[in-house]
Amino acid sequence: MDYLKALRDDPDLAEKFDSLFDFFLLDELSPRDEVDGRATFTLPGMAFARDGSGGEYHLLEDGSIGYYSSEGGGRPSG
Repeated sequence: MDYLKALRDDPDLAEKFDSLFDFFLLDELSPRDEVDGRATFTLPGMAFARDGSGGEYHLLEDGSIGYYSSEGGGRPSG
């Protein structure tokens, strides 16, 4: 199941997801925020969501999900 598509297709569900998990779905995939060398990534990917503190969720080319916090920490979701 394409969960991003499910959230995009159901604005009410996306709003509930945001209020419960502080997870704001972007309107479309976008280049990652690499301003001032803030982030270095080993796999190509695109940002698909942000959290309230400015962290980004990334869809990586191998299909995994990565997260980069606004404080500079990153972690893959394996």
